[in-house]
Amino acid sequence: MTATILIIQSDQPLRELLCFALREFGYRIMEAADSDDARAQLTAIEPDLVLLDWDTPDAPELCQEWQQPSQRPPTPMIVLTDDIEPEHQFLSLNHTVDVYLTQPFSTHELLARIRTMLRLNTAEGQATRLRMGELLLDQVSHRVSVRDQTLHMGPTEFRLLAFFIANPDQAYTRHQLLQQVWGRVTDIDARTVDVYIRRLRKALQSSGYHRLIQSVRGVGYRFSSRRAQPQTLPSARSPTTAGAGAFSCAVQQAASLTTPWR
Repeated sequence: MTATILIIQSDQPLRELLCFALREFGYRIMEAADSDDARAQLTAIEPDLVLLDWDTPDAPELCQEWQQPSQRPPTPMIVLTDDIEPEHQFLSLNHTVDVYLTQPFSTHELLARIRTMLRLNTAEGQATRLRMGELLLDQVSHRVSVRDQTLHMGPTEFRLLAFFIANPDQAYTRHQLLQQVWGRVTDIDARTVDVYIRRLRKALQSSGYHRLIQSVRGVGYRFSSRRAQPQTLPSARSPTTAGAGAFSCAVQQAASLTTPWR
């Protein structure tokens, strides 16, 4: 099935160049010159991936609109930017951007990012449902749940969790996680992984499954299947029964040691 890519780029020559290059590689292309044009395109068809020029007016608002969990499954997004300042990267991370690509970039690098993103966001060639204990991840509905309770998380946290569930009990460095979850990257700080690990732990915290994400000193992170069943409190009946037995035993011992009154 041919993937559809929406290119949002205000620079017409660059937009035409991107459209030409990606069509040559077999992708179906939608194009928009601004945010209003992009919204109009989305009423016609939902793309499989978005290439967004971060200098586009309302770019942060577009990101948040497309990543709303209550709407549709979040749209994978690659941001094209001339800005390499750390403050700019932090801003994009807070708007659920998946991957950065700093201009100028090569066609081969862009294609590698696109292929990785599409591979990670499709159920083709993968199990559509991944499970760890009572933690269920559905790659078709893009839903994570525990005992039928939905856990909300962003698209990058979703892909990170899918990778962890599919590859449990192995320690991965930050660079390995960047390659596996974000694609081949050269301009993303490895500490970006820490940001999303914290977000994923927070999303899983109410279920107790955040404990499965373990920090491995000197290496990176591991997803442990040995802790797949969150600890549960004992039932109200068990401690009462045990306590009654212990109390009875204590009474008998006290009686044998006490001199009766005359």
